[in-house]
Amino acid sequence: MVYDLAQKKSQSRNVNLTPEDVIIVTGGAKGITAECAIALAEKYHCKMALVGSSPVNDEVQNTLKKYTDAQLIAKYYSCNITDLNAVNQLIQEVTTELGIITTVIHGAGTNKPRRTEQVSSSEAYQEIAPKLIGAWNLITALKYHQLKYFIAFTSIIGVTGMLGNSWYAFSNETVDLLLRNLKKQTGTETITLAYSVWSEVGMGAKMGSTKTLANMGIDAIPPHLGVAEFLHWIENFTDDQQIVIAAKLGGLDTWRRNTYNLPVANRYLEKIEYFEPGIELIVHCSLNRQHDLYVNDHNFNGSLLFPTVFGLEAMTQAASYVTGITNINSVKLEHISLLRPIVVPENGEVKIQIYARVDGNKVFAAISTEESNYKTPHFSAEITLNHSNEKPTKNLNIPNKSLHLESKTDIYSWLLFQGSTYQNIDKVYLLNSEQVILSTKVFNTDTSEICFSSDKLAPFVLGSPLLRDVLLQSGQLVLTQNVYLPISIEEWEIFNIQNFSSRGFVETTLVKVEEQTAVADVVFVNDQNEVLEKIFGYHIKSLKPTPEYPLPKDIGDRSFIENKITECFKSYAHLLTDKPQLIVYKHSELFNSLDSETRHQIEQQVFTEKYAFVNGINQEEITWLDSGKPQIANSNLQISIAHSRTLLLMTIGQNIQGCDLEFVEQRTLEQWLDLLGNQYQALLQEFKNYDDTLCSFATRLWCVKESIFKATGIFPQLITVEMKSQKGVIFTAQVVNNSFHVLTFSVNIWPKNIGIVSMIVNLKAPSSNNFKLYNQREKISIELLTDPKYSVKLLTTPTEENFGINPETGKMFATFYTTFKDCRAFWSKTYFVNFFAWIGQFREIGLRPLAEQIRRALESAEYGLVTNDSSVTICNEAETLSKIVVYAWTSDKSDYNRSFLDMEFEWFKQDQDGKLTLLATSRLSTTWVKIVGHGVVKQSPLPEYVPEFFDRMRPRETQPNTIHPGNYISINDIGSLKYESTPGPRPAIILNSKVYQTSLYDGNAVGNLYYSNYYDWQAKNIESFIHKLMPELFIARGKQGEYICLECQVNHLQEAMPFEEIEVNMYLERWFTNGFKLYFEYYSLSGGRRKLAYGNNTLIWALRDHESAKPVACELPTIIQDYFQKLL
Repeated sequence: MVYDLAQKKSQSRNVNLTPEDVIIVTGGAKGITAECAIALAEKYHCKMALVGSSPVNDEVQNTLKKYTDAQLIAKYYSCNITDLNAVNQLIQEVTTELGIITTVIHGAGTNKPRRTEQVSSSEAYQEIAPKLIGAWNLITALKYHQLKYFIAFTSIIGVTGMLGNSWYAFSNETVDLLLRNLKKQTGTETITLAYSVWSEVGMGAKMGSTKTLANMGIDAIPPHLGVAEFLHWIENFTDDQQIVIAAKLGGLDTWRRNTYNLPVANRYLEKIEYFEPGIELIVHCSLNRQHDLYVNDHNFNGSLLFPTVFGLEAMTQAASYVTGITNINSVKLEHISLLRPIVVPENGEVKIQIYARVDGNKVFAAISTEESNYKTPHFSAEITLNHSNEKPTKNLNIPNKSLHLESKTDIYSWLLFQGSTYQNIDKVYLLNSEQVILSTKVFNTDTSEICFSSDKLAPFVLGSPLLRDVLLQSGQLVLTQNVYLPISIEEWEIFNIQNFSSRGFVETTLVKVEEQTAVADVVFVNDQNEVLEKIFGYHIKSLKPTPEYPLPKDIGDRSFIENKITECFKSYAHLLTDKPQLIVYKHSELFNSLDSETRHQIEQQVFTEKYAFVNGINQEEITWLDSGKPQIANSNLQISIAHSRTLLLMTIGQNIQGCDLEFVEQRTLEQWLDLLGNQYQALLQEFKNYDDTLCSFATRLWCVKESIFKATGIFPQLITVEMKSQKGVIFTAQVVNNSFHVLTFSVNIWPKNIGIVSMIVNLKAPSSNNFKLYNQREKISIELLTDPKYSVKLLTTPTEENFGINPETGKMFATFYTTFKDCRAFWSKTYFVNFFAWIGQFREIGLRPLAEQIRRALESAEYGLVTNDSSVTICNEAETLSKIVVYAWTSDKSDYNRSFLDMEFEWFKQDQDGKLTLLATSRLSTTWVKIVGHGVVKQSPLPEYVPEFFDRMRPRETQPNTIHPGNYISINDIGSLKYESTPGPRPAIILNSKVYQTSLYDGNAVGNLYYSNYYDWQAKNIESFIHKLMPELFIARGKQGEYICLECQVNHLQEAMPFEEIEVNMYLERWFTNGFKLYFEYYSLSGGRRKLAYGNNTLIWALRDHESAKPVACELPTIIQDYFQKLL
């Protein structure tokens, strides 16, 4: 016999039970029957006659108490139901005491597992009697009663059989036949519920069968689900009287189901582990780069992530198979959770499990991985197949013209991490901080052929995931100040799947933005305004801030890029005579994709609009020689034109013109020499004197060659560096008997996209007051001596002037200038987190003499340095472009035998007279460790070269420079103590708790999370807490008061690694009149809750009249005091 799914044919039954009905329940005081009976009584308030073979005992009393507590009517009757006389007497007693019996629930039964040949006839009769003879006696005794229902609890063993249970199987299956005959003769509604084993209650649980059955792949039914099924089949019916109710039935050979054919869309249905058609599916699949080609272009910070859209496809394939629904035209996915990424390894594979369970007309699906033994879902969703036949429409009001953006170079090259396979945004029509409207590229297939290898090729059930991914990408376009990834989606509807659409328009609207998360709604329509997909409640989470990224409105404004280049050129005007006019135009397409005629039309239009019209010239036009060189007809003016990607550059002037524009590409020295020529090898090897990278400097040389060629038709015979100024390098190019100066400067067109602009210029003669020039033999360079703002970067070269070890004091020292980012505190002052970033830079640059040994140790992945604790005491503040002098030395606390290194630091601000003002003191202790596992280290002996090096930094005398005390706010100004937490593991009052998702961005060369993150998290918790109470404070930027950190510290207990979630809890430790001290605890939430570190931060409140004034301590704002008082 092949069994079908009862739920598929379930129809509602007209239940006519009332409080006047009397139900006799055999076995009703114990086990499964008791659980179901009381649930029925609670719902319909019937009177219950509970019948058992034993006298009243504690278990019976407990059952009766449940009825009493629920104010229900129930009585217990002890009766041997295998005796017809006893049953007749029972019927009379119940009728007299409770009323006419209208329903029977027969749950009595006995099971004694043993082989058939071991059972005598009398023993067999005793085993079957309670179930079978008991049912017969009840039918006989009640033959003159008008029964509404006769419900029997049977067993799946009666259907499938089981070794050693023949008589139990016989009694249950025969009761089913008996009730079928009852219904045929009397019309009584009969139901037999053939349950599998229950957990916690019932015969199987008491006999210890659940463990044995679990080993066979048979799961126990949770009691609450077993009761729910009982009530469902009381209230519903199907084609047959007997309903088999079971959990997973993996190990029963006699259980045969109606199976479904594997759907055509089956890539992720690779290995069926368990399948109960219409109920449950467990399938395994191996993901790897060889077959799942799409993961190769989904590289996020070095990790190949299994994309969300392919996860949704995999879960929908499982939902299709478990339900048998293969003709799918619409899908609704709800409660989509994406909290844990699935990483596909560079080599090898990751095994995933897709679990699908049918729940009514929905399917719950989840994806887990082998790493967690398939216990922890990474993705999950509730899926409804063919949920709608409607074809909703929406008019997006798309602007007539798209913005001047080319998606590959203007968006994907820096803002979106997806590789070329996913780069399917075509045009952008509207972009601001609230909304984006864009179009997708055209696809003629479902793209499975480019997603899978030929061995795994199969179609998609939902259509192209590559097209669908654009909907998720769109959320990042309106939120450029942070990097986001999806974490959940409330609802995603997909319509009209069968009618494949090759192109569409996406509208994404931002609904809510919070500190770490944002929510958006997305709609995807075709050319006829038919809604193809709709996302409601798209939740994304910030992984790292990117405040340096342009705002959405700037991205869509072509003048943003044009002005960047022209403004940068203006900064070199003081070096030039007869400055050429520079024109920049940003197009919406790549110029190298256009034919020459189209390019010339654009060039003419730009010349007319941006030069001729502006200068009142109406007759002049650009013409082109056969060589391609442009010239201005009937004019003495010279012109040069260059383009790269979507940018067009023109220089116009009275003198010879030659310009070029190129984006910096990554190449090796050998590749650059192949491109430029071996004669430039010596110059390229000196690139550090002029530029940040080899590739940037080599691109300058390429642009110089191109500029000269455009001007003269000949490549230069010799190029040398004339001078360096800011980000500009001016070259001298020799052409036959002539020499030309070529200005090159770098422009950060987009983040991670540096362009080099070059043009022939006439250079002013250098003035000794402004420049210090060196010839080629002296490593040609240029320094602006009179203006310190041109030396603001951290100096890392260990020269006598900016870095080294003072032989007189023994202290290591360095100098550098503060940047805008350093001065992020109120009134644009230095922030406490700066010191820990600087400590790290200084410490690691200080190890430069050991660079090779340290690098080898770290690259071995066997050794590293871990931070034990760090602290800072702040004594003053600095402003942007202040000169900072730092001294560091090895303290007496260092213990080389314990591999313990302790360093102390002093930070000074140096004025123009060379006098020093103490900014802060700090310390940092580290231990040399051996890495024994992922995130697990142990102390290891120091390499021989380390103690020798650190001993060189033992202090020999005090600092010789003049130090100003500074007269700055201090801990003495914090006022009287108003509250102090009682001693304990942590303070009682928690002010806030935040969870931070880490990534490789937060790590370092050792592989663990960098120690300065812990202070960044302190700052974020503090800022979040104060911003919640006083958001206006941050708008005023200090004019309404400010908080200043005086002291902070972190003590580390164990290490954490990238991609762990870190919980940071902030507590109130002390409250003073003018400030407060905070206590912090740090926990990793990944793989169990681990305490990583603890620390503190003391803040004082202050006011000042203007940015040059010293802060003065003042009483905490009333709103903060009131908040503290409320918590007390």
